[in-house]
Amino acid sequence: MDRALDSKVFVLSGASRGLGLATAQVLAAEGAKVVLGARSPAVVDIAAELGGIGVVCDLATGIVLGFFVM
Repeated sequence: MDRALDSKVFVLSGASRGLGLATAQVLAAEGAKVVLGARSPAVVDIAAELGGIGVVCDLATGIVLGFFVM
């Protein structure tokens, strides 16, 4: 099956619910690898279900933002 986003990586914040989660689900379904960030610890399990990586973080702090995108 040829998926449009195979071998692409997307980094999403606010991905444990709402629009961020919906976006992550669509991207993963199209073959993308996803790296999800959110304050909720649930993001780790959500990312695993999508075959990605989840990072528990608060992107309002610059230090954590730098770590998240490294």
